[in-house]
Amino acid sequence: LLLIALVAVTTLYVMAGLRQEAVHARLRSLANLALPLAGETDRAFQAMDLVLRNVAERVESAGIRDAAELTDAMSTLAAHELMRARISALVYIDALALVSETGKVLNSTRYWPPPDVNFGDRTYFKAVQDLTAPPTYLSRPVIGRIGNRLNLVLTRRITSPTGSFLGVVNAAVDQAYFEGALSNVDLGPGGSIAFVRADGSLLARSSGGLRLAGDEQDGASRALAQALVALSPQGGVIHPGVLDEHERFAAVRALASFPASIVVSMTTRSIDDEIAAALFPIPIAALLVCLVIGLIAFAFGRQARN
Repeated sequence: LLLIALVAVTTLYVMAGLRQEAVHARLRSLANLALPLAGETDRAFQAMDLVLRNVAERVESAGIRDAAELTDAMSTLAAHELMRARISALVYIDALALVSETGKVLNSTRYWPPPDVNFGDRTYFKAVQDLTAPPTYLSRPVIGRIGNRLNLVLTRRITSPTGSFLGVVNAAVDQAYFEGALSNVDLGPGGSIAFVRADGSLLARSSGGLRLAGDEQDGASRALAQALVALSPQGGVIHPGVLDEHERFAAVRALASFPASIVVSMTTRSIDDEIAAALFPIPIAALLVCLVIGLIAFAFGRQARN
């Protein structure tokens, strides 16, 4: 009985250690995948920002001083064609729009002449009106007022030679493009990849079905932001109800140039199932050893009684 107990305890100890090593190895693989995905996403948005910066610098270098001069210079077919040329190589940019200081669309690559649309109430427009704020802003998913599609909007401020606010230039990206790109990475059952803003807003995820939220940070995004901040660089556990209804092992990698991250995760159940299948021979072997010990003990007992 003592030998059987020793085998059982040793087996449990070995299995616990192997499980911990397997979890750490799986977290490393998730982190190794998150790193290049974050790099690719960051480069995509850097390319978008380069286009925005180019348009903004062209306006600023022209010495435009006020809204009237901006309207005269940029509400033209030549400006429309220039903006279309700037995005021709970036297939994931759905549209480029130049917007006045009041939010009125002066030019858009989607239509000529531009539609009578105003973005003045949009959070991304208000965010860069503050001259003390960063010049660029990455929005939550919003329904576009021109294309009527779900977009992520990257906005850059335009200023006059004196530093006053003149307007913005926006790049709208079809949110489905990022969800499609994330869905192309096959993690197997229980796997998920999410693109998350620093405040916890979900921008895209491989499983789709994104829930639209308001402009203000809600309880769900706040909980996700706190969970991601709490994760160690090696990854860790995200509790049910935070990213979705499942408990997950997750690794997060921040974009280098924008306040957002890529989160790669697997449900704890799927990883536990993988580990259980890999460790299954160990308890079977331990059981066989215990049976052999029992048979030997039984044989010696019979011999001793005889």
